Amino acid sequence: GESLLRAVPRSHTIRAAEKTVVYALDSVVFRDHVRGMMTDQVAETRQYVENVPCFKMLTSVQKDMLAQAAVYTEYADGEILFRQGDVGDGIYLLRSGETVVLANDITVWRYTKAGDFFGERALLASSEKRAASVKSLGDSSCFKILAKDIDRVFGSDLETVLSQNLLQTHLSCTEAFAEVPFEVVQALSHRGKALRFNEGDIVVSAGQDEYKGLYFVQQGQLGAMVEGQPLTFGDHQHFGEEYLVDPDTPFIHTVICQKPETRVLRLTVEDMRSVIETKSLRDEVAYHKTLRL
Repeated sequence: GESLLRAVPRSHTIRAAEKTVVYALDSVVFRDHVRGMMTDQVAETRQYVENVPCFKMLTSVQKDMLAQAAVYTEYADGEILFRQGDVGDGIYLLRSGETVVLANDITVWRYTKAGDFFGERALLASSEKRAASVKSLGDSSCFKILAKDIDRVFGSDLETVLSQNLLQTHLSCTEAFAEVPFEVVQALSHRGKALRFNEGDIVVSAGQDEYKGLYFVQQGQLGAMVEGQPLTFGDHQHFGEEYLVDPDTPFIHTVICQKPETRVLRLTVEDMRSVIETKSLRDEVAYHKTLRL
């Protein structure tokens, strides 16, 4: 029956040894049925993906891609989905049944309804170990999305994808990018590099022209002295867009991290020039205006 799965010649000849009744399944019917089941599964998973907070910043297309990457798995009563101390490998979306969460063999939580999810930390901190075990309570089933499949589908980890989406949304709302075509803003946001700093770290120093560009604070706080006055930049604030508008502007500020676990997205002048066809953001806007004439 291997031809049901692959369009290959039969590898064996089967002959009846006695009078026999056989039920045959046509390969076209089989494949159509499987295709329909997969379509239904993706649609169902897509609904569950919509309710996961860490997926909120994904685009509709990205959520569709995640749903297609999900793997359906069934678990027997008492079967362990993952153990406390295991390195996290993905998120679980409960489809049916119940699961119980055990920390040091003590029950601390239960997931009881379709769409409940757990294990999402593995998508944002791939080296982090599981803080608890999860066991099936009765028969259950889940859709599982592995971190490695996210890397394969998106070409980068989930945190980077979310950061780039956030940067794209922010850039679209800033004055300097207001007249830049959407596809250019999208390409620029994909060049943004996610960085992490701790309190006291120097983010960028005056004269470091290779790091000259726009800095977007995703979480935390940065500080700098500007014309003798201290300035701070907190969550979802940015600075440095003037260097993208006019790259010849000298970089004269030293920026220091003021809070632990600060997350920053950096888009340098060189990153910008790898995307646009002109020397600066100002020239790029002027170029696209001429195309519309």
